[in-house]
Amino acid sequence: YFSASKIKWILENVVEAKEKAYSGQLLIGTIDSWLIWNLTKGQTHATDITNASRTLLYNIYTNQWDEELLQIFGIPSSILPKVKNSDEIFGEILDSDIELINVPITGVIGDSQGSLFGQQCFEKGLAKATFGTGTSILVYTEDPVKGNNGLVTTVAWGINGQVYYALEGIINMSGDIIKWMKEDLKLFQDFNELEVLVQQIEDNGGVYLIPAFIGLGAPYWKPNSRAAFFGMSRSTNKNHLIRAGLESIAYQVKDIVELINNESDISIKEFRVDGGATRNRFLMQYLANVLDLDVFVSKTSELSALGATYIGGLSVGIWKSINQLKALNKYVIYHSSNNEKYQLNYKNWKKYVLQLLK
Repeated sequence: YFSASKIKWILENVVEAKEKAYSGQLLIGTIDSWLIWNLTKGQTHATDITNASRTLLYNIYTNQWDEELLQIFGIPSSILPKVKNSDEIFGEILDSDIELINVPITGVIGDSQGSLFGQQCFEKGLAKATFGTGTSILVYTEDPVKGNNGLVTTVAWGINGQVYYALEGIINMSGDIIKWMKEDLKLFQDFNELEVLVQQIEDNGGVYLIPAFIGLGAPYWKPNSRAAFFGMSRSTNKNHLIRAGLESIAYQVKDIVELINNESDISIKEFRVDGGATRNRFLMQYLANVLDLDVFVSKTSELSALGATYIGGLSVGIWKSINQLKALNKYVIYHSSNNEKYQLNYKNWKKYVLQLLK
C-alpha cells in the first residue's frame, strides 16, 4: 500500500541513492508515473491525485505534498512527481514504437477509485465492492468524511478542477476463501459445481466460518487472529462448509456497510459490485438479503479500466457530461428479501467473531 517507508529505505540503504536524489539525478513515483514517463520519452514526471494520496506523503485535504511528512521520512520533494487531477492532460505519447503516437494521455486514476467511477457512484450513498483476493468497499461521500474504526477517508477522484472524496473499508479475505476451499480443501472441482452444491442444503446448518486467515480487517483490525469454523456437528458435510465460506463474505461486507451507516451521515442506498465472486448467483442473492439492499452486478468485468476510460473520454470530449455516462452501464439486479433469518444469521456470525477475538 503506502510507499513512503519504502522510499525512505531506498534512500538510506541503496548505494548513492540519497546523493542522486539531492543532486537531481533520481526521481520516484507510482506505476502510473513510470508509465507516463516512458510514454512521453521522459518529458513528463507526474501522477494523479488518487495515486498520490496512497503514498503516505500527500495531504488529501490541502491537496499537495505534505512538507511535514516529507521531513519525517527524509524525502526531498524534488524527486516526487507533479500531481494532477485525473482528467488533466498528462502529455502526449511520444514513443514511436507505439501506434498511438501523439495521442494525449489522460484518465489517470487508482484501481479502487477507477472502479468507483466505473460503477458510476456519483451520488452520496452509492457504494461499490470489488471482489478479488480481498474486497475494497467504497462509498462516495463527495466531501471528506472522517473515518473511524478502520474506515479510511480517501480521495475519490479529481475532475473539472475539483476534488471529491469517499470512505473505504478493506476486507482481507473474500475471493481467496473460495480459492482456499477449492484448491486446498478440495471441496469442489470447478466453480459451476460450487453453485450446485450450496443449493443442495436448505440452510447453513448452524455452521459459520470466521475467515481470519491473515487476521481480520475493518472494523476489528486484529492481525493476529486466525480462522475457525464454528457450530459443526456430526451432520455437517462439505456443503455446509462451502456455504459457510460464501456466507462469511457477505457478513464481512455487512460489517463495513453497518460501520459506514453508523459512523457517518451517509446512508448507503444502493450497492454495486464487480469482480470474480460476482459470478456466484447464490452469493450475490445472499449478499442482497443480508444487506437488505438491492445488489447491482455489473455486466462489465473490468470496472477499474472502465472508470479510467470514462474519465479519459470526458477529458477529450467523447462524452460531454457525467449524465451521458449513465445510460452506458448494464447490470444484473439481485433484489433484497427482507427476511429476519438473514439478520439472525449475521448476529450469530458476529457472536462467533467476538468469541474468537476473546
